[in-house]
Amino acid sequence: ANDRSVRRRARDGSVLIDVSSFTGREVSLRVEERGGRSTLTSTEEALDTDVIHVFSVASGHMYERLLRTMMLSARRNTSGKLKFWLLGNFLSPRMRDLLPIMANAFGIDVETVTYNWPPWLHRQTDKIRIIWGYKILFLDVLFPQDIQKVIFIDADQV
Repeated sequence: ANDRSVRRRARDGSVLIDVSSFTGREVSLRVEERGGRSTLTSTEEALDTDVIHVFSVASGHMYERLLRTMMLSARRNTSGKLKFWLLGNFLSPRMRDLLPIMANAFGIDVETVTYNWPPWLHRQTDKIRIIWGYKILFLDVLFPQDIQKVIFIDADQV
């Protein structure tokens, strides 16, 4: 039960790929023909791996202020590209207006993600339980599938 694909040549010169499993992550393949020879390469290396993805939640004006401080601190202490993913369900309109200004001033990317509580899951009434539900339960549906790693940083972790 090997999960790796095996490449071999058919009699007519085409490339045959044996797939032993359909589980795992999706990989795009590219076939190039050079000088009469076809080569099969993975385009996985084209993923933007030098970006550090940071997820955070700010619920209230005090935490939004701490979030801004944390974002500035992360920018000052990181030499690579930063992209912040913020849970938009709890951001104030003022903070939403500040995000593009902060992104330009700090040289970062900022995006908001939202997710509605599923109707089949018991609805929570306590705000802190709702926030923890978003932080823990829904991480796999909040972000695009091509992101390999996301760091969670609390807004008050400065």
